[in-house]
Amino acid sequence: GDKRKFAAPGGQWRRFQDACSAAFDLARPYFEKRQSVQEETLSELERFIESGLEKAADESAASKDLTPIMRSARQAIRRLDELPPKARGAAAGKLRELMNRISERLDTAFEKVEAEKRRLIDQAKRLGDEPELKSAIDRAKGLQADWKKAGQGRRRTDQTLWKEFRAQIDPLFERLDGERKEREQAHQAVFKEIEGLCARAEALSELDDEELMDAGNRMQEISD
Repeated sequence: GDKRKFAAPGGQWRRFQDACSAAFDLARPYFEKRQSVQEETLSELERFIESGLEKAADESAASKDLTPIMRSARQAIRRLDELPPKARGAAAGKLRELMNRISERLDTAFEKVEAEKRRLIDQAKRLGDEPELKSAIDRAKGLQADWKKAGQGRRRTDQTLWKEFRAQIDPLFERLDGERKEREQAHQAVFKEIEGLCARAEALSELDDEELMDAGNRMQEISD
């Protein structure tokens, strides 16, 4: 618009400028502290990115070592407003590069884990062909140990594969538990029979001498 038409009187303009300067002087320590904190946060982020890229390039790094880095990178990219404004764009680019590299490593690791677990499932499916239950159980326990050694894959896929794996070996352990219960029942039956024989023998011991002399055959029957 017309600057002259809408311009404030000189005295008012000076008062306004003085008020702005006074307000800025009061806020200056905060701005200086904020700038210091933002620069320190940027330095920490740069060290984190450098360390993360080194870990992503390390072929011996396991997925359990890379997953926390990915999680931290995702948190950092949501907190770019804690950095100096001019550094936010470059920091976002570096974080995306780090996340992409780790994602590639994790995808490769997860595919390897999932392939191994599918192999174990295929072996578990053949356990039903074992002629002896004990042999099948021993192999099932070995497959369980191998499953743990295979490591963790993608959570959802891992859960699906685990259910499929358990569906193959759980019936074996159920059969084993059923046989154990049958043996326990048989043992209990024998134990009750032995208790009955003991009671009969104890009853003979309470007979008087004459009756005991005639009880030899009964005792022999109990012993037999």
